Amino acid sequence: MNMGKVYLVGAGPGGKDLITVKGLRLIREAEVVIYDSLIEEALLEETKTDCEQICVGKRMGKHSVCQDEINNLLLREAKTHETVVRLKGGDPFVFGRGGEEAMTLIREGIDFEVVPGVTSAAAVPAHAGIPVTHRGIARCFHVITGHTCEDAQNYGRYAGLPGTLVFLMGLHNIEKISEDLIAGGMSGDIHAAVISEGFSRSEKVVRAPLSEIAKAVRDADLKAPAVIVIGETAGMDLRALKKQDRECGIVGTKSFASGMRQELAKRGISSRVVLEMKPVISENGRNALIAALRGIERYRWISFSSRNAVDLFFDVADEIGFDRKRFSAVKFAAIGPATAASLKVYNIPCDLIPGDYTGTDMAEALVKSHWESAGPALVIRAEEGSADMFRVLDGAGVEYEKIELYKLVSVKPDFAPLIGPGSMVVLASASGVRAFFEEYGGELKNDVMPSFACIGGYTARQLECYGIKPAIVASEHTTEGLACAIKRCWLKEGVW
Repeated sequence: MNMGKVYLVGAGPGGKDLITVKGLRLIREAEVVIYDSLIEEALLEETKTDCEQICVGKRMGKHSVCQDEINNLLLREAKTHETVVRLKGGDPFVFGRGGEEAMTLIREGIDFEVVPGVTSAAAVPAHAGIPVTHRGIARCFHVITGHTCEDAQNYGRYAGLPGTLVFLMGLHNIEKISEDLIAGGMSGDIHAAVISEGFSRSEKVVRAPLSEIAKAVRDADLKAPAVIVIGETAGMDLRALKKQDRECGIVGTKSFASGMRQELAKRGISSRVVLEMKPVISENGRNALIAALRGIERYRWISFSSRNAVDLFFDVADEIGFDRKRFSAVKFAAIGPATAASLKVYNIPCDLIPGDYTGTDMAEALVKSHWESAGPALVIRAEEGSADMFRVLDGAGVEYEKIELYKLVSVKPDFAPLIGPGSMVVLASASGVRAFFEEYGGELKNDVMPSFACIGGYTARQLECYGIKPAIVASEHTTEGLACAIKRCWLKEGVW
Protein backbone atom coordinates (compact mmCIF):
# COMPACT_ATOMS: atom_id res chain seq x y z
CA MET A 1 0.00 0.00 0.00
CA ASN A 2 1.33 3.43 -0.95
CA MET A 3 1.57 5.73 2.03
CA GLY A 4 1.17 9.49 1.94
CA LYS A 5 3.36 11.99 3.70
CA VAL A 6 2.47 13.87 6.87
CA TYR A 7 3.70 17.41 7.46
CA LEU A 8 3.79 18.62 11.07
CA VAL A 9 3.37 22.33 10.37
CA GLY A 10 3.71 25.13 12.88
CA ALA A 11 1.12 27.84 12.22
CA GLY A 12 2.89 30.48 14.28
CA PRO A 13 1.48 32.57 17.13
CA GLY A 14 -1.68 33.72 15.34
CA GLY A 15 -2.48 35.51 12.12
CA LYS A 16 -2.30 34.21 8.57
CA ASP A 17 0.79 36.27 7.78
CA LEU A 18 2.82 34.79 10.66
CA ILE A 19 3.17 31.31 9.17
CA THR A 20 6.25 30.33 7.16
CA VAL A 21 6.15 30.45 3.35
CA LYS A 22 6.59 26.68 3.21
CA GLY A 23 3.83 26.08 5.73
CA LEU A 24 1.39 28.16 3.70
CA ARG A 25 2.35 26.35 0.49
CA LEU A 26 1.66 22.98 2.11
CA ILE A 27 -1.74 24.14 3.38
CA ARG A 28 -2.65 25.10 -0.18
CA GLU A 29 -1.54 21.70 -1.49
CA ALA A 30 -2.99 19.50 1.25
CA GLU A 31 -5.72 16.94 0.72
CA VAL A 32 -6.40 16.86 4.46
CA VAL A 33 -5.68 19.46 7.16
CA ILE A 34 -5.91 18.30 10.76
CA TYR A 35 -5.87 21.44 12.86
CA ASP A 36 -5.98 22.72 16.44
CA SER A 37 -8.58 25.03 17.94
CA LEU A 38 -6.39 28.15 18.02
CA ILE A 39 -5.61 28.17 14.30
CA GLU A 40 -6.41 31.45 12.54
CA GLU A 41 -9.48 30.86 10.34
CA ALA A 42 -7.91 32.74 7.45
CA LEU A 43 -5.33 29.95 7.12
CA LEU A 44 -8.08 27.40 6.61
CA GLU A 45 -9.51 29.58 3.84
CA GLU A 46 -6.28 28.90 1.93
CA THR A 47 -7.06 25.21 1.45
CA LYS A 48 -8.26 23.72 -1.82
CA THR A 49 -12.03 23.53 -2.23
CA ASP A 50 -11.95 19.74 -1.91
CA CYS A 51 -9.55 19.65 1.04
CA GLU A 52 -10.95 17.88 4.09
CA GLN A 53 -10.62 19.93 7.29
CA ILE A 54 -10.64 18.08 10.61
CA CYS A 55 -10.63 19.98 13.91
CA VAL A 56 -8.94 18.15 16.79
CA GLY A 57 -8.47 21.18 19.05
CA LYS A 58 -7.86 20.74 22.73
CA ARG A 59 -8.53 23.51 25.22
CA MET A 60 -8.26 23.50 29.00
CA GLY A 61 -11.28 21.60 30.35
CA LYS A 62 -12.60 20.94 26.83
CA HIS A 63 -10.56 18.09 25.36
CA SER A 64 -12.52 17.21 22.26
CA VAL A 65 -10.03 14.66 20.89
CA CYS A 66 -7.41 12.85 22.97
CA GLN A 67 -3.83 12.52 21.75
CA ASP A 68 -4.10 8.79 21.02
CA GLU A 69 -7.08 9.50 18.75
CA ILE A 70 -5.12 12.21 16.95
CA ASN A 71 -2.20 9.83 16.44
CA ASN A 72 -4.53 7.19 14.99
CA LEU A 73 -6.18 9.81 12.79
CA LEU A 74 -2.80 10.76 11.34
CA LEU A 75 -2.09 7.12 10.53
CA ARG A 76 -5.47 6.62 8.92
CA GLU A 77 -5.30 9.74 6.75
CA ALA A 78 -1.71 9.03 5.66
CA LYS A 79 -2.85 5.64 4.36
CA THR A 80 -5.54 7.19 2.14
CA HIS A 81 -4.14 10.60 1.14
CA GLU A 82 -0.91 11.75 -0.45
CA THR A 83 -0.45 15.03 1.47
CA VAL A 84 -1.63 15.39 5.06
CA VAL A 85 -0.97 18.57 7.02
CA ARG A 86 -1.09 18.46 10.81
CA LEU A 87 -1.47 22.17 11.57
CA LYS A 88 -0.43 23.15 15.08
CA GLY A 89 -0.32 26.54 16.77
CA GLY A 90 3.13 28.02 17.34
CA ASP A 91 5.83 25.44 16.74
CA PRO A 92 5.04 21.69 16.61
CA PHE A 93 7.82 20.80 19.07
CA VAL A 94 7.21 23.55 21.65
CA PHE A 95 4.58 22.03 23.95
CA GLY A 96 2.61 21.01 20.87
CA ARG A 97 2.98 17.23 21.32
CA GLY A 98 4.56 17.15 17.89
CA GLY A 99 7.19 14.80 19.28
CA GLU A 100 4.56 12.22 20.22
CA GLU A 101 3.03 12.42 16.76
CA ALA A 102 6.44 12.09 15.13
CA MET A 103 7.19 8.99 17.23
CA THR A 104 3.89 7.43 16.14
CA LEU A 105 4.69 8.05 12.47
CA ILE A 106 8.23 6.65 12.85
CA ARG A 107 6.90 3.52 14.54
CA GLU A 108 4.46 2.91 11.67
CA GLY A 109 7.01 3.66 8.96
CA ILE A 110 5.14 6.69 7.60
CA ASP A 111 7.11 9.47 5.94
CA PHE A 112 6.82 12.87 7.61
CA GLU A 113 8.47 16.26 7.82
CA VAL A 114 8.51 18.94 10.49
CA VAL A 115 7.92 22.50 9.28
CA PRO A 116 8.78 24.78 12.20
CA GLY A 117 6.67 27.73 13.25
CA VAL A 118 7.22 30.89 15.28
CA THR A 119 6.63 30.01 18.93
CA SER A 120 4.29 32.13 21.00
CA ALA A 121 6.82 31.96 23.85
CA ALA A 122 8.87 34.72 22.23
CA ALA A 123 6.47 36.21 19.66
CA VAL A 124 3.51 37.04 21.91
CA PRO A 125 5.63 38.94 24.49
CA ALA A 126 7.38 40.75 21.62
CA HIS A 127 4.04 41.85 20.18
CA ALA A 128 3.15 43.22 23.62
CA GLY A 129 6.45 45.14 23.74
CA ILE A 130 8.28 42.70 26.01
CA PRO A 131 11.63 41.31 24.79
CA VAL A 132 12.45 37.96 26.38
CA THR A 133 16.16 38.85 26.17
CA HIS A 134 17.81 42.27 26.37
CA ARG A 135 21.46 43.22 26.63
CA GLY A 136 22.47 43.95 30.19
CA ILE A 137 19.12 42.78 31.61
CA ALA A 138 18.36 39.22 30.47
CA ARG A 139 20.91 37.10 28.60
CA CYS A 140 18.68 34.01 28.38
CA PHE A 141 15.09 32.90 28.71
CA HIS A 142 13.37 29.68 29.77
CA VAL A 143 10.12 28.29 28.37
CA ILE A 144 8.12 26.31 30.91
CA THR A 145 4.75 24.60 30.72
CA GLY A 146 2.21 25.98 33.16
CA HIS A 147 -0.01 22.96 32.72
CA THR A 148 0.96 19.37 33.49
CA CYS A 149 -0.82 16.20 34.48
CA GLU A 150 1.04 16.39 37.78
CA ASP A 151 -1.06 18.59 40.05
CA ALA A 152 1.76 18.58 42.61
CA GLN A 153 4.14 20.40 40.23
CA ASN A 154 6.39 22.70 42.27
CA TYR A 155 7.24 25.79 40.24
CA GLY A 156 9.61 26.95 42.94
CA ARG A 157 12.38 24.90 41.31
CA TYR A 158 12.61 27.58 38.60
CA ALA A 159 13.05 30.49 41.02
CA GLY A 160 16.86 30.47 40.81
CA LEU A 161 17.11 30.40 37.02
CA PRO A 162 18.76 33.45 35.42
CA GLY A 163 17.06 35.58 32.76
CA THR A 164 13.38 35.59 31.84
CA LEU A 165 10.81 32.90 32.68
CA VAL A 166 8.07 32.31 30.14
CA PHE A 167 5.13 30.08 31.09
CA LEU A 168 2.77 28.73 28.44
CA MET A 169 -0.69 27.30 29.18
CA GLY A 170 -0.46 28.51 32.79
CA LEU A 171 -3.28 31.02 33.21
CA HIS A 172 -5.37 28.71 35.40
CA ASN A 173 -2.27 28.09 37.56
CA ILE A 174 -1.15 31.70 37.89
CA GLU A 175 -1.62 31.80 41.68
CA LYS A 176 0.35 28.61 42.27
CA ILE A 177 3.10 29.67 39.86
CA SER A 178 3.61 33.02 41.59
CA GLU A 179 3.34 31.59 45.11
CA ASP A 180 5.76 28.74 44.38
CA LEU A 181 8.32 31.08 42.80
CA ILE A 182 8.23 33.42 45.80
CA ALA A 183 8.46 30.47 48.18
CA GLY A 184 11.44 29.26 46.13
CA GLY A 185 13.31 32.51 46.76
CA MET A 186 12.24 34.82 43.94
CA SER A 187 11.47 38.39 44.96
CA GLY A 188 7.79 39.30 45.00
CA ASP A 189 8.72 42.70 43.58
CA ILE A 190 10.13 41.37 40.32
CA HIS A 191 8.23 42.37 37.18
CA ALA A 192 5.55 40.05 35.81
CA ALA A 193 3.24 40.34 32.83
CA VAL A 194 0.43 38.25 31.36
CA ILE A 195 -0.56 38.59 27.71
CA SER A 196 -4.00 37.19 26.91
CA GLU A 197 -5.14 36.26 23.38
CA GLY A 198 -1.95 37.56 21.78
CA PHE A 199 -2.02 38.82 18.18
CA SER A 200 -5.82 39.13 18.24
CA ARG A 201 -8.04 42.17 18.48
CA SER A 202 -8.88 40.97 22.01
CA GLU A 203 -5.25 41.04 23.16
CA LYS A 204 -4.84 42.32 26.71
CA VAL A 205 -1.67 42.88 28.71
CA VAL A 206 -1.59 43.01 32.50
CA ARG A 207 1.59 44.02 34.35
CA ALA A 208 2.20 43.86 38.08
CA PRO A 209 4.82 42.76 40.61
CA LEU A 210 5.01 38.98 40.91
CA SER A 211 3.26 39.06 44.31
CA GLU A 212 0.28 40.90 42.83
CA ILE A 213 0.04 39.43 39.34
CA ALA A 214 -2.56 36.74 40.15
CA LYS A 215 -4.99 39.31 41.58
CA ALA A 216 -4.37 41.64 38.62
CA VAL A 217 -5.20 38.82 36.23
CA ARG A 218 -8.44 38.02 38.09
CA ASP A 219 -9.46 41.68 38.19
CA ALA A 220 -8.85 42.01 34.44
CA ASP A 221 -10.78 38.78 33.74
CA LEU A 222 -8.14 37.56 31.29
CA LYS A 223 -8.95 34.67 29.01
CA ALA A 224 -6.84 31.81 27.70
CA PRO A 225 -4.67 31.39 25.73
CA ALA A 226 -2.19 33.46 27.67
CA VAL A 227 1.58 33.80 28.04
CA ILE A 228 3.11 34.61 31.44
CA VAL A 229 6.42 36.49 31.51
CA ILE A 230 8.42 36.90 34.72
CA GLY A 231 11.67 38.83 34.96
CA GLU A 232 13.08 42.31 34.53
CA THR A 233 12.13 42.56 30.85
CA ALA A 234 8.45 42.06 31.78
CA GLY A 235 8.51 45.67 32.96
CA MET A 236 9.53 46.95 29.52
CA ASP A 237 7.10 48.28 26.92
CA LEU A 238 8.66 48.54 23.46
CA ARG A 239 5.45 48.80 21.46
CA ALA A 240 5.41 51.27 18.60
CA LEU A 241 2.98 54.17 18.75
CA LYS A 242 -0.06 53.63 16.54
CA LYS A 243 -3.42 55.13 15.88
CA GLN A 244 -6.73 53.64 16.88
CA ASP A 245 -6.99 49.96 15.96
CA ARG A 246 -9.94 49.01 13.81
CA GLU A 247 -11.12 45.77 12.26
CA CYS A 248 -13.53 44.60 9.57
CA GLY A 249 -15.94 41.72 10.01
CA ILE A 250 -16.82 40.02 6.71
CA VAL A 251 -20.13 38.45 5.72
CA GLY A 252 -19.86 36.53 2.46
CA THR A 253 -18.91 33.33 0.70
CA LYS A 254 -15.53 31.69 1.20
CA SER A 255 -14.24 32.98 -2.13
CA PHE A 256 -15.44 36.53 -1.44
CA ALA A 257 -14.04 36.50 2.11
CA SER A 258 -10.65 35.27 0.91
CA GLY A 259 -10.40 37.99 -1.73
CA MET A 260 -11.70 40.66 0.63
CA ARG A 261 -9.23 39.75 3.36
CA GLN A 262 -6.35 39.92 0.89
CA GLU A 263 -7.39 43.36 -0.36
CA LEU A 264 -7.85 44.67 3.19
CA ALA A 265 -4.50 43.23 4.29
CA LYS A 266 -2.77 45.04 1.40
CA ARG A 267 -4.04 48.25 2.97
CA GLY A 268 -3.03 47.30 6.51
CA ILE A 269 -6.57 46.53 7.68
CA SER A 270 -7.17 43.47 9.86
CA SER A 271 -10.32 41.43 9.29
CA ARG A 272 -12.12 38.25 10.19
CA VAL A 273 -15.11 36.33 8.87
CA VAL A 274 -18.12 36.84 11.15
CA LEU A 275 -20.58 34.90 9.00
CA GLU A 276 -19.84 32.61 6.06
CA MET A 277 -22.43 32.29 3.32
CA LYS A 278 -22.25 28.83 1.75
CA PRO A 279 -23.76 28.29 -1.71
CA VAL A 280 -26.05 25.25 -1.79
CA ILE A 281 -27.67 23.99 -5.01
CA SER A 282 -31.46 23.78 -4.75
CA GLU A 283 -33.27 20.73 -6.12
CA ASN A 284 -35.44 22.89 -8.38
CA GLY A 285 -32.36 24.74 -9.63
CA ARG A 286 -30.52 21.51 -10.36
CA ASN A 287 -33.46 20.05 -12.32
CA ALA A 288 -33.96 23.26 -14.29
CA LEU A 289 -30.27 23.41 -15.20
CA ILE A 290 -30.16 19.77 -16.29
CA ALA A 291 -33.15 20.41 -18.56
CA ALA A 292 -31.45 23.51 -20.00
CA LEU A 293 -28.18 21.67 -20.61
CA ARG A 294 -29.97 18.93 -22.52
CA GLY A 295 -31.20 21.56 -24.97
CA ILE A 296 -28.22 23.92 -24.77
CA GLU A 297 -28.12 24.53 -28.54
CA ARG A 298 -31.23 26.70 -28.37
CA TYR A 299 -29.50 29.35 -26.23
CA ARG A 300 -27.26 32.10 -27.58
CA TRP A 301 -26.05 33.60 -24.29
CA ILE A 302 -25.34 32.19 -20.85
CA SER A 303 -25.04 34.87 -18.18
CA PHE A 304 -23.48 34.32 -14.74
CA SER A 305 -24.11 36.56 -11.73
CA SER A 306 -21.20 35.32 -9.57
CA ARG A 307 -18.23 32.98 -9.26
CA ASN A 308 -20.44 30.60 -7.30
CA ALA A 309 -22.90 30.47 -10.19
CA VAL A 310 -20.07 29.47 -12.54
CA ASP A 311 -18.66 26.76 -10.26
CA LEU A 312 -22.04 25.20 -9.45
CA PHE A 313 -23.10 25.35 -13.13
CA PHE A 314 -20.09 23.25 -14.14
CA ASP A 315 -20.49 20.95 -11.14
CA VAL A 316 -23.94 19.98 -12.43
CA ALA A 317 -22.70 19.81 -16.03
CA ASP A 318 -19.89 17.45 -15.04
CA GLU A 319 -22.24 15.31 -12.93
CA ILE A 320 -24.35 14.48 -15.99
CA GLY A 321 -21.33 14.05 -18.27
CA PHE A 322 -22.12 17.10 -20.38
CA ASP A 323 -19.93 17.49 -23.49
CA ARG A 324 -18.54 21.05 -23.43
CA LYS A 325 -18.07 20.99 -27.21
CA ARG A 326 -21.81 21.68 -27.35
CA PHE A 327 -21.05 25.22 -26.11
CA SER A 328 -19.48 26.06 -29.48
CA ALA A 329 -22.38 28.28 -30.60
CA VAL A 330 -23.03 29.82 -27.18
CA LYS A 331 -21.62 33.11 -25.89
CA PHE A 332 -20.82 33.69 -22.23
CA ALA A 333 -21.36 36.79 -20.11
CA ALA A 334 -19.94 37.43 -16.63
CA ILE A 335 -20.98 40.17 -14.23
CA GLY A 336 -17.36 41.12 -13.45
CA PRO A 337 -13.69 40.19 -13.87
CA ALA A 338 -13.68 37.71 -10.97
CA THR A 339 -16.61 35.81 -12.48
CA ALA A 340 -14.89 35.91 -15.87
CA ALA A 341 -11.75 34.48 -14.27
CA SER A 342 -13.83 31.59 -12.93
CA LEU A 343 -15.01 30.85 -16.48
CA LYS A 344 -11.39 30.76 -17.61
CA VAL A 345 -10.70 27.98 -15.08
CA TYR A 346 -13.09 25.82 -17.12
CA ASN A 347 -11.43 26.90 -20.40
CA ILE A 348 -14.47 28.95 -21.35
CA PRO A 349 -13.82 32.38 -22.93
CA CYS A 350 -15.87 35.29 -21.62
CA ASP A 351 -17.51 37.26 -24.43
CA LEU A 352 -19.06 40.02 -22.34
CA ILE A 353 -18.32 41.91 -19.11
CA PRO A 354 -20.42 45.03 -18.41
CA GLY A 355 -18.72 48.34 -17.68
CA ASP A 356 -20.15 48.40 -14.14
CA TYR A 357 -20.60 45.17 -12.27
CA THR A 358 -24.33 45.27 -11.47
CA GLY A 359 -27.36 43.34 -12.66
CA THR A 360 -28.71 46.44 -14.41
CA ASP A 361 -25.48 46.98 -16.34
CA MET A 362 -25.31 43.29 -17.22
CA ALA A 363 -28.84 43.44 -18.61
CA GLU A 364 -28.14 46.61 -20.63
CA ALA A 365 -24.99 45.02 -22.08
CA LEU A 366 -26.96 41.89 -23.02
CA VAL A 367 -29.65 44.01 -24.67
CA LYS A 368 -27.01 45.68 -26.88
CA SER A 369 -25.34 42.39 -27.78
CA HIS A 370 -28.30 40.05 -27.91
CA TRP A 371 -29.70 41.19 -31.23
CA GLU A 372 -26.69 39.81 -33.04
CA SER A 373 -27.97 36.26 -32.57
CA ALA A 374 -31.37 34.61 -32.32
CA GLY A 375 -32.33 32.52 -29.31
CA PRO A 376 -32.98 33.14 -25.64
CA ALA A 377 -30.43 34.05 -22.98
CA LEU A 378 -29.92 31.67 -20.06
CA VAL A 379 -29.38 33.54 -16.77
CA ILE A 380 -27.72 31.59 -13.94
CA ARG A 381 -27.99 33.19 -10.50
CA ALA A 382 -28.81 32.74 -6.82
CA GLU A 383 -32.22 32.74 -5.21
CA GLU A 384 -33.51 36.03 -3.78
CA GLY A 385 -31.23 38.19 -5.92
CA SER A 386 -32.03 41.61 -7.34
CA ALA A 387 -34.82 41.85 -9.91
CA ASP A 388 -33.20 44.89 -11.59
CA MET A 389 -31.69 42.80 -14.38
CA PHE A 390 -35.02 41.30 -15.40
CA ARG A 391 -36.84 44.64 -15.45
CA VAL A 392 -34.34 45.81 -18.07
CA LEU A 393 -34.59 42.59 -20.13
CA ASP A 394 -38.38 42.60 -19.96
CA GLY A 395 -38.52 46.25 -20.99
CA ALA A 396 -36.32 45.54 -24.02
CA GLY A 397 -38.28 42.45 -25.03
CA VAL A 398 -35.29 40.13 -24.72
CA GLU A 399 -36.21 36.48 -24.46
CA TYR A 400 -34.53 34.76 -21.51
CA GLU A 401 -34.80 31.90 -19.07
CA LYS A 402 -33.86 32.38 -15.42
CA ILE A 403 -32.43 29.57 -13.33
CA GLU A 404 -32.07 30.28 -9.61
CA LEU A 405 -29.49 27.56 -9.18
CA TYR A 406 -28.52 27.96 -5.54
CA LYS A 407 -29.21 29.68 -2.26
CA LEU A 408 -26.79 31.04 0.31
CA VAL A 409 -26.88 29.40 3.74
CA SER A 410 -25.19 31.13 6.66
CA VAL A 411 -22.65 29.42 8.92
CA LYS A 412 -21.33 31.16 12.03
CA PRO A 413 -17.62 30.44 12.61
CA ASP A 414 -16.37 28.80 15.80
CA PHE A 415 -14.10 31.79 16.37
CA ALA A 416 -16.15 34.31 18.34
CA PRO A 417 -16.30 37.57 16.37
CA LEU A 418 -16.09 41.04 17.80
CA ILE A 419 -18.82 43.35 16.57
CA GLY A 420 -19.16 46.78 18.10
CA PRO A 421 -18.14 50.44 17.94
CA GLY A 422 -15.08 50.95 15.77
CA SER A 423 -15.77 47.77 13.81
CA MET A 424 -17.02 47.75 10.24
CA VAL A 425 -19.11 44.90 8.86
CA VAL A 426 -18.57 44.20 5.14
CA LEU A 427 -21.67 42.91 3.37
CA ALA A 428 -21.46 41.20 -0.02
CA SER A 429 -25.11 40.37 -0.72
CA ALA A 430 -28.68 41.03 0.34
CA SER A 431 -28.97 37.47 1.65
CA GLY A 432 -25.87 38.17 3.75
CA VAL A 433 -27.58 41.23 5.23
CA ARG A 434 -30.60 39.19 6.23
CA ALA A 435 -28.47 36.38 7.65
CA PHE A 436 -26.34 38.84 9.65
CA PHE A 437 -29.33 40.35 11.40
CA GLU A 438 -30.88 36.96 12.03
CA GLU A 439 -27.65 35.85 13.72
CA TYR A 440 -26.48 39.04 15.43
CA GLY A 441 -29.47 41.38 15.45
CA GLY A 442 -30.32 40.60 19.07
CA GLU A 443 -26.80 41.56 20.18
CA LEU A 444 -26.72 44.96 18.47
CA LYS A 445 -27.73 48.14 20.25
CA ASN A 446 -27.40 51.75 19.18
CA ASP A 447 -24.47 52.38 21.53
CA VAL A 448 -22.50 49.37 20.24
CA MET A 449 -23.58 49.42 16.60
CA PRO A 450 -20.81 48.83 14.05
CA SER A 451 -20.72 50.68 10.76
CA PHE A 452 -21.50 48.85 7.52
CA ALA A 453 -19.88 48.69 4.07
CA CYS A 454 -21.90 47.31 1.15
CA ILE A 455 -20.54 46.08 -2.15
CA GLY A 456 -23.43 47.57 -4.13
CA GLY A 457 -26.74 49.38 -4.15
CA TYR A 458 -28.97 46.33 -3.90
CA THR A 459 -27.15 45.18 -0.78
CA ALA A 460 -27.37 48.71 0.63
CA ARG A 461 -31.13 48.84 0.03
CA GLN A 462 -31.54 45.58 1.95
CA LEU A 463 -29.56 47.06 4.85
CA GLU A 464 -31.80 50.14 4.85
CA CYS A 465 -34.78 47.82 5.37
CA TYR A 466 -33.37 47.39 8.89
CA GLY A 467 -33.30 51.14 9.40
CA ILE A 468 -29.54 51.44 8.92
CA LYS A 469 -27.79 53.61 6.38
CA PRO A 470 -24.47 52.12 5.20
CA ALA A 471 -21.31 54.11 5.85
CA ILE A 472 -19.93 52.93 2.51
CA VAL A 473 -21.41 51.75 -0.77
CA ALA A 474 -18.60 50.84 -3.16
CA SER A 475 -18.77 52.63 -6.50
CA GLU A 476 -16.64 49.83 -7.98
CA HIS A 477 -18.38 46.58 -7.10
CA THR A 478 -15.27 44.48 -6.44
CA THR A 479 -13.31 43.46 -3.35
CA GLU A 480 -10.57 45.88 -4.37
CA GLY A 481 -13.03 48.72 -4.82
CA LEU A 482 -14.67 48.04 -1.48
CA ALA A 483 -11.32 47.80 0.36
CA CYS A 484 -10.20 51.12 -1.16
CA ALA A 485 -13.47 52.75 -0.10
CA ILE A 486 -13.05 51.52 3.48
CA LYS A 487 -9.53 52.89 3.72
CA ARG A 488 -10.59 56.24 2.25
CA CYS A 489 -13.41 56.44 4.78
CA TRP A 490 -11.13 55.73 7.73
CA LEU A 491 -8.52 58.17 6.47
CA LYS A 492 -11.19 60.84 6.26
CA GLU A 493 -12.31 60.05 9.81
CA GLY A 494 -8.73 60.45 11.00
CA VAL A 495 -8.44 56.97 12.52
CA TRP A 496 -5.78 55.70 10.12
